[in-house]
Amino acid sequence: MSLSSYLSLIQVVSPFDSSDSSQTSVLELCLLMLTFALSFWCWKASIYLDPVKSSSHSENIFESSKTLLKDLQPSELSFQLLLFILPIFLVFSNLGLVFIVNSFLAGYALGLLNSKPKYVKSSFPNVSSSQKFPSKEHNGYLSVYRGTMMILTCFSILAVDFPIFPKRFAKTELYGQSLMDVGVGSFVFSSGIVGYRFWLKRDITPQKSYLVSVYKAFKSSFTVFLIGFLRLILTKLLNYQVSVTEYGVHWNFFFTLGFLDIFVHLIIQYSDNYAQFILPLLAVYQTALSFFDLENYILHAPRVNLLSQNKEGVFSFIGYLIIYFAGLRIGQEILKPVSKNTKNSKIKTLFFIWSSLLAAFVFSTRVLDMKISRRVVNLPYIILSVWLNTFVLWLFLVFDYIILHASFPYPYVPPSYHNKVPLILKAVNFNGLFIFLLANILTGLVNLAIREFTSFKSAMSMPPSLSFFILATYLSILLYISLSLHKNNIRIR
Repeated sequence: MSLSSYLSLIQVVSPFDSSDSSQTSVLELCLLMLTFALSFWCWKASIYLDPVKSSSHSENIFESSKTLLKDLQPSELSFQLLLFILPIFLVFSNLGLVFIVNSFLAGYALGLLNSKPKYVKSSFPNVSSSQKFPSKEHNGYLSVYRGTMMILTCFSILAVDFPIFPKRFAKTELYGQSLMDVGVGSFVFSSGIVGYRFWLKRDITPQKSYLVSVYKAFKSSFTVFLIGFLRLILTKLLNYQVSVTEYGVHWNFFFTLGFLDIFVHLIIQYSDNYAQFILPLLAVYQTALSFFDLENYILHAPRVNLLSQNKEGVFSFIGYLIIYFAGLRIGQEILKPVSKNTKNSKIKTLFFIWSSLLAAFVFSTRVLDMKISRRVVNLPYIILSVWLNTFVLWLFLVFDYIILHASFPYPYVPPSYHNKVPLILKAVNFNGLFIFLLANILTGLVNLAIREFTSFKSAMSMPPSLSFFILATYLSILLYISLSLHKNNIRIR
């Protein structure tokens, strides 16, 4: 049986609608995200089977990258690829496989936990009281979440051009939600979570003059803006097709990231409470969208000048700024110092947040009958992006908590067990922005090569087997470069 015939058979028995739906349902989004939380659970369960192996995965800031990567044996690399990369190909190419993949991952993790006796306190005689609860926690699950989101983003921006990628996962034109729609908000949200570390540094950084702050803000964003301008120039020179309804004629996502960096840098320099901006800014923006015809302008106004040519990028920036601030707020909860009941408290807090956001999402879309729109980044889209990512983080935290208490007589957990990150994901995080840029470049090169040098003329005309091969090669290149840069401790900013 050919690969295409097999995929068709799976689709027939899928519990999901096999029609060309233009949206990804909320249930489907949750099941897809659950897949990668379960991958993390399996990996965490596997390293707790062997304390020696586990210690080699510790994210110790004093260990060199070369030492860490030296421990990544071929068998371990293959295991990480099977857990974190293979599921992407399976569930992102055919949603009908999500139940099979999730059931297998859950069963594998539970089997590992049941096959391993619990460590006893006497196994760790040298654990002092000060070591039980480190004063600072790096939260390995947070790094896994970030790395997973980056790989999903890189995979999707190329996979969407191939026939194996379900149409319902592609970005919507006007209203609705899809996997790639939420992916943009997830990228900004995860950046906000990481940005909370910079917010913490503000407390020990003396206030600078306004001009100095503006200069530092533009300096920190210069590289991102440069990338944005280079992307704009290259797409025009190469006649590379870009949808103007995504960000506009000249705007692109790198410009959004650049302005986010500037605004946030200036705000954290002069404000003691970033959270105070979230609700007022959201209220003002949604009021302008709903009652001052801004939404209609963004979606339907003719492109007659520079502003109207880039209306999606300019105005959606406000929504992304709100999502970034929401990420900062969740980061505040996640990055709290460790105490005896911190992890349990974090689970309860995140559960309250995502359940409240889910209620708000249902109210806005069902009761108020508001439509979700990525192009304008309106209230329902903002709530969906924040809710889904908070839910995913909660899943990661719950699985991390289960592993910790299944393996050790809490609180006697060795410090080396706190911060575990698969090295392929750690390497991706090490140069996240550069890898994202490289993924965009490779995406353009692949599409140009197919158009100019093959008989297919477009990636959408390619057979499934060749599509899988190209995507596998593409991800292999990204991972190889990530690991090589990390091994040599090269960080490209």
